[in-house]
Amino acid sequence: MTVAEVLWEGTARTVREATDAWKEEEMGAARAKAAEDILRIVLELVSAAQGVLIRKWSDLFAERISDVETMGDYLENVAATTINLAQRARELAGLAEAEGYKFNQLPELDLRISKLSDMKDRLAKHWPRFDPVQLERGLAQATRGEFVDPEEIYREFPELQDKSRP
Repeated sequence: MTVAEVLWEGTARTVREATDAWKEEEMGAARAKAAEDILRIVLELVSAAQGVLIRKWSDLFAERISDVETMGDYLENVAATTINLAQRARELAGLAEAEGYKFNQLPELDLRISKLSDMKDRLAKHWPRFDPVQLERGLAQATRGEFVDPEEIYREFPELQDKSRP
């Protein structure tokens, strides 16, 4: 586990506990200040999550990840948890705004949530996933000596066919 991941996990726990505690705060300036503090920390949490995702994509392409499937699950959890916590903080700020307080961080938070949501979507779409059943089936076919006919491959991928050979 990297320093960034440890910091992300600690910050996520802090935000979770702070948003729960905020609900018990008495209305007024102290409650608004607490919401402002939570928003500031959530902005850092979202940035940290984005950094973890970016670094792990880099690690994937540099072949520094040994368990790709588990890492993909972990990264999906990081993104989903961060988005959830950021949205909770956004809701708290909305409640405080209804009490007459304003928060300058909200446009930035909305932008960061949107960017992290996009990263999460790309992760779900492009992170390598392995179907264990399909993998077993393929290994069993290879063990039996069953392979794909080259003609079938050329039909599906004509660009692979050497045009100079009949």
